[in-house]
Amino acid sequence: MGLAFVLVVLVRENGEFLLTPEIVRDWFLAFNLGFIFLYDLKNKEILDFSTIPTIIIFIFFAPAIGWHSWQSIGLGVLVGGGIFLAQYLLSRGKWIGGGDIRLGILMGVVLGWPNILVALLLAYVGGAIFSLILVGLKKQSLKSETPFGTYLALATFVVMLWGDSLVAWYMSLLS
Repeated sequence: MGLAFVLVVLVRENGEFLLTPEIVRDWFLAFNLGFIFLYDLKNKEILDFSTIPTIIIFIFFAPAIGWHSWQSIGLGVLVGGGIFLAQYLLSRGKWIGGGDIRLGILMGVVLGWPNILVALLLAYVGGAIFSLILVGLKKQSLKSETPFGTYLALATFVVMLWGDSLVAWYMSLLS
């Protein structure tokens, strides 16, 4: 967590430490995402208290902290929550759980549109690569359950810090 907190300061303040609302917000999110990462890794579960209060707090304070527009948050929530809700309904809860849906909604609130897409791509690709490595090392089988919340939390943290740069880089490739 210490490394994550230092990273937030280095990215947000270019090496100068000024305690700004943006840094406090990102420290809170880093702590929360770290908890989700570790708890899901150990218990294969995402607890309600790690997502629901944070969703409510950040939706309530979004205009005050000048984060994302309501349209960006709304699209992010629809995509983040919708993708996981669709998977949950299609699999009747066998592929993912309700915690993933709530984490998808939280990702949408935190990242907005289009950064939610970047985080989802990073989580799915990173999760697949890491899982295949574990299968190759015979640490798990193709039928093993993977705590996907760990990949989602890590991708959210990365995109929270560098998402706009990643989107700009990708868009520059298209032009």
